[in-house]
Amino acid sequence: MRSTKILYLVLAGVLGSTTWSGAPAQELNAVGVYADEQMSAVTAAAESGDILTVYVILDDPQNPHLGDRGDEAVGNIGCYSFTLDLTANLELVDKAARPVHPDCTGVCFEYRYCYGTLVPVGGNRHITLKSFQLRYLGSGPGEIRLRYPTVDVIEGEMDFWYRDAELTGWILPMYPASGSSDLPVFVVTEGQVPTTEESWGTLKSTYR
Repeated sequence: MRSTKILYLVLAGVLGSTTWSGAPAQELNAVGVYADEQMSAVTAAAESGDILTVYVILDDPQNPHLGDRGDEAVGNIGCYSFTLDLTANLELVDKAARPVHPDCTGVCFEYRYCYGTLVPVGGNRHITLKSFQLRYLGSGPGEIRLRYPTVDVIEGEMDFWYRDAELTGWILPMYPASGSSDLPVFVVTEGQVPTTEESWGTLKSTYR
């Protein structure tokens, strides 16, 4: 963890990076967990023992500190950090992951990663940061929350790094698509298959 944070700070110094925090604009730099890379569903159905693949996706990344008429679209991503918070009935199928405990409600796994190159966001304006396989163990809803890492470059926030057209590096916060780290961004249910039109509003209202 320490060496990666040093890398972030080196990027900031060499590339003239600027780190920003503060209250997010509406749905700005929202990161969520989805059943597919088209972001069509934030729920899935499974039986005990089933393995599911889910995708952590940053939607329409923007730099709110650039642009003549509003936010400037981010064209590439170099690094990211987030923590997966899983309820006990979801098992991460990833032998390399180690659990951590930054204010978790369940079992948490932290990810801080730099690609080694700048990865284009692409024309669809969302980028898959990472995919995971999960085993559902049954007995009620399996919930996934997103939280900031234990070593946070931006205090209390997940973050991503990119480089703009002027070759300035930026470290920007990203926020849970559910609106809060205390609300699940993805839920695995048992039995009836949820519709792909499941909305964030419906999911969030269920857990208020």
